[in-house]
Amino acid sequence: MPCLGLKQFKVNVPDDKSKIETTKRKIIDLGITKNQVVIFVPKIELADMLYDSIREYHFHVSVVHRDLTKLEREEMVSNFYEMFTQILITTDLKYLNEGTIPCKVDMVVNFDVPVKRDSVEEPDIDLYLQRLPEKGVVFYLLCGDKENMIMEKLERHLDCKITEVPSWESRKDFELAFIEAGIRKRLMKSSMNQPILTYCNTSTILPSDCAGRISS
Repeated sequence: MPCLGLKQFKVNVPDDKSKIETTKRKIIDLGITKNQVVIFVPKIELADMLYDSIREYHFHVSVVHRDLTKLEREEMVSNFYEMFTQILITTDLKYLNEGTIPCKVDMVVNFDVPVKRDSVEEPDIDLYLQRLPEKGVVFYLLCGDKENMIMEKLERHLDCKITEVPSWESRKDFELAFIEAGIRKRLMKSSMNQPILTYCNTSTILPSDCAGRISS
C-alpha cells in the first residue's frame, strides 16, 4: 500500500502533447522543489520530446532509454544520482540503480499506469508500488477510455480512490493539488528572500543596454 505522507493525483488530458505541456507548465513549473523528480514515459520518442521541452525551461534533466548506448545510460543515471541533474526521464524503472526510486525524489510523474507485460489492460501492482517515492506527490496523466479503465482497475485492487485534478488546463487546480500534498508550503518557505525567476522567450521586454536600474 502507498506510504503515509504520499499524495497521488490523476489528470485527464486529450493527447500525448498535452501530457508534455502539463508536465512542463503545470507540474514541474509549479511543484519542483530542491529535491528530484522522476518521470516515467512509455515511448522513447515521447521521452525525447519531453526531454527537449523541459530543457527549454533551463532545468537540468537526464533521459534514459534503450536507444542510448550503455555508456550513455550510465552517464545519465550517474549525473542524476550525483545531483548534477534534477529531473530524470526514463522508459523503465530498471535503468535506475537497483531498480528503486532514490530517497531524494519527492515527485514522480507517470505518463501511463504501469501494466503487466502479458496483459496490457491489467495494471501491474508490483511495478506501481516500485514507482512510488518514499514521500511527496505522484501524478498519473491519463488519456482516453483505456488508460482510465486501467486506473479504475488499479483503484479497485488497492481499495482506494486517487484524487483527480479537475482540469489539466488550470494552474489553480494544480496549485491546490500541491498545497494538499504539502509541496507548495515547502516551496513558499524555501523561496523566502530568494529572487523570483521568470521564463520569457522574447528579448524585447527590456532594452539590450538595460543596467537593471529603475528611474524615479
